[in-house]
Amino acid sequence: MMKILLEKQRMVIKKKWCKSWKKIDGLIWNTVRRFVHRGYERDDLYQIACIGFIEAVKRFDFNYNVELSTYSVQYMLGEIKKFLRDDGMIKVSRNV
Repeated sequence: MMKILLEKQRMVIKKKWCKSWKKIDGLIWNTVRRFVHRGYERDDLYQIACIGFIEAVKRFDFNYNVELSTYSVQYMLGEIKKFLRDDGMIKVSRNV
């Protein structure tokens, strides 16, 4: 019963976020701006950040006691950093 209520609550939040796409869009572009000087197209970085946002929405839990926007920025940054790390000619490990 509790799982059903949490899932319904999660769906309501997702719908609200989808309706206010302009806020999300600004958040994504703001995250992308940090990496524009790396030599990649802004639109490519935007798409990668969107993938990070989608992953954050999938894994978001209301018990974390944070806003979805705060939680999703870390996922967007992670996806972009992973792309930059994996796309280079020289493969750099995560330890370096």
